[in-house]
Amino acid sequence: MKLGLRSTLTVIIPVVVLLLPSTLLGAGGAEEEAGSDRGAYVAEQGRIIQPEEIDIGSYVASVDYGYPDPSGDFGVTLYSGHRQVSTAGQEEIIQVGIQGRRTPFEELPVLNLSFVIDSSGSMSEKDKIEWAKEAFDLFLGRLRRQDILSVVIFSEEAEVLLEATRAENIRDRKGLRDRVHAVLAEGRSNPETGLVAAYAQVQRNYRPQHVNRVLLISDGLGSPEKALEIVQRYQKQGISLSTISVGMNCDLNMMKKLSKKGTGSSRFISNPEKMVEIFSTDLDRMVVPIAYDLALELELTRGTELLGTWGYNHRVSGNTIHYTLPALHHRDYETILVQVRLPPRQVRGRTEIARLKLTYTDRAGAQHTMKPISLSVDYTDSSIAAGGISDPTVLKAGTMLHTAHGLEAIGFLYYLSQKTAQGMARINKLSWHATDVPQEGRIETAVASEKMETTAAIRANKQRCLDLAEALKKEIGNTHLRLDEETFPEELAIVRKYIEILGRELRLGAPVISRMLADEEIQAREITGGAHKQLTDLVEELTLGLEGLPGGSIAFFGFSSGEGEVTSLQFTADRIARTRLSELRDFRFIGEPAISQALAQLEVSPQSLLDNTIALKVGTALNADYLLVGRIVEMSSSIVVFGKLLDRRSGAVRSVAQALLAKED
Repeated sequence: MKLGLRSTLTVIIPVVVLLLPSTLLGAGGAEEEAGSDRGAYVAEQGRIIQPEEIDIGSYVASVDYGYPDPSGDFGVTLYSGHRQVSTAGQEEIIQVGIQGRRTPFEELPVLNLSFVIDSSGSMSEKDKIEWAKEAFDLFLGRLRRQDILSVVIFSEEAEVLLEATRAENIRDRKGLRDRVHAVLAEGRSNPETGLVAAYAQVQRNYRPQHVNRVLLISDGLGSPEKALEIVQRYQKQGISLSTISVGMNCDLNMMKKLSKKGTGSSRFISNPEKMVEIFSTDLDRMVVPIAYDLALELELTRGTELLGTWGYNHRVSGNTIHYTLPALHHRDYETILVQVRLPPRQVRGRTEIARLKLTYTDRAGAQHTMKPISLSVDYTDSSIAAGGISDPTVLKAGTMLHTAHGLEAIGFLYYLSQKTAQGMARINKLSWHATDVPQEGRIETAVASEKMETTAAIRANKQRCLDLAEALKKEIGNTHLRLDEETFPEELAIVRKYIEILGRELRLGAPVISRMLADEEIQAREITGGAHKQLTDLVEELTLGLEGLPGGSIAFFGFSSGEGEVTSLQFTADRIARTRLSELRDFRFIGEPAISQALAQLEVSPQSLLDNTIALKVGTALNADYLLVGRIVEMSSSIVVFGKLLDRRSGAVRSVAQALLAKED
């Protein structure tokens, strides 16, 4: 039978990592958030993103995964995709999450900033100079009385619109805004002049305890090779650079190079909402550093095979991966993903799979070494370990990783077809000019069959692109529903736009395209293992999410399977779960009578408990600290059992797991 996405939310698509050469695994992180935002902007203009524009690390690290608040300058947390893994060995994802401290904006050091606007001719294009002016308005409104500001514009020459002065001394802010809004985009781009003028303004009020930074808003077009030397020279003097890119035609790579040389951040303005975020709520994340020269060493256990890593510049030495991060900013969140193949083990039990060491320099110049962090998993003969990711944090990151790789593959296939089509057009032109040649000798006759095959190949490539886009749409929606939170709105917008673009190019017609956009059923993965074993493993994986949490009461709402009678599978799953929960130390199991009474009083059906808000409401009525909820969904050839563990006090999803059963089981 055909099921909608809400019925198939328990199905997990395995994260398939397309390995790239190590030279392509560049730096990413929140300091380079141009990935998703840039992609959504390009797709909205009706264009497929070029594969070289897909920075995998930037896509992965652009998401706030909700890492714990640190007690010091920043904190580091390690995650694994599963809490239990197979003794036969398996692929696993390790996630490193870094979270900077969150200090109120009013308590941050004095900001000594120069705002530099590119006013060259290329900035006259759509969404460039006008967005730069609006960005300045937001930026000016965010500054505090003690902060210091200067404003510089440049094309062939630089002009200082406002010399460095404290924000409280800018009496006529409207006059300053009017001068900025009167700027016209014209002339050749010469960023060196603008940067030299801006750095000179910051130097006038330079103090080591201040945040001394230049903010460059530009499309990066021109020949800024000398600019890189200027940025590096002033960075050594303690003045950093952050870049903000604008427009469809934009040299993102150059803007990122400039920000890296200046140990600053890099952003892309994709829409007015993003502009508000960058220059209002997230200004401190862009300009206020809290640590420098972070060096991370992730040591993998012997026998573990490294399959790929995304997030930051790195090198591999033996079984250790060395990462470097020039700076970490206030409230910043940074992410590293590592895919490995864990070796087989004959012995079951708790085993360390990775250890992280980290050194850094604080803003005062003092060097620090953090205590090593260990990551362990339970080796078991589990069958669920080979299934979909169960840690909610890694599930989100893995979905983003898979999506970024999928967008890259679509771009590669699509533009390969474009080049082939251009070649065929040239052949057609040659054939047209050869009309005076006898029929049997014409080029069009000689290549007729090849042209037919080429046309078919182009269509097949575009169809593969369309299939990939549809699969990514379903996977993002599936993650959204499993976690009961909105995930990846920019990426979802990209793949939906792709379906429209490719559907039109394939001439599928509006009704077909609409059905594809609405279709939400996901194909189930390969079925392995027997029913009882998989259900046992599922419950064990869920309860392992309680590790490290304080004890308390736990309510189990059962595995709902629709409005009908209780099935034997539901009875078995419930019995396994209740047995395991009753065995937990430090946790009090809330029985069925209390749960049924709470559901009746709140007029809540068991089927609605997969909604986190409703489940937490019932948990509050029960005074339960933790909630376990599940669902059984019948597919055309399989049955999916899905479970989720909620922490009522924090509202967080602690674990998600699934089992895929053959119907004959």
